[in-house]
Amino acid sequence: MSTFFGLYISRSGMQAQSAALEVTAHNVANANTPGYSRQIARMAATQPLPFPGGQGMQGTGVTVEEIARIREDYLDMQIRKEIQTLGKWDSQQQVLARLELIFMEPSDTGFNNVLSN
Repeated sequence: MSTFFGLYISRSGMQAQSAALEVTAHNVANANTPGYSRQIARMAATQPLPFPGGQGMQGTGVTVEEIARIREDYLDMQIRKEIQTLGKWDSQQQVLARLELIFMEPSDTGFNNVLSN
């Protein structure tokens, strides 16, 4: 291990924290964006190195493992389901509105009035 090994470990920590700050800046910039969900940088230790002689391990720093969205899967599923249901009822409403125009209902000269007389 070189004398600069500690600096390499420090560098990896600073790079990981820099990435986390970028994610935070991204979250702040999109705070008012509709539909945006917060992100988080998940960090993990890098692979350690064994000490010469086999006794113990030397840490090698940290890395950003992933940038993940903070979302609730169950709520996302419910929202998608409700949007699908809304689409179904919206299309059905459009079809029924066209039928009302065709049969001129409800009105005094509509289909129902003709059948009633």
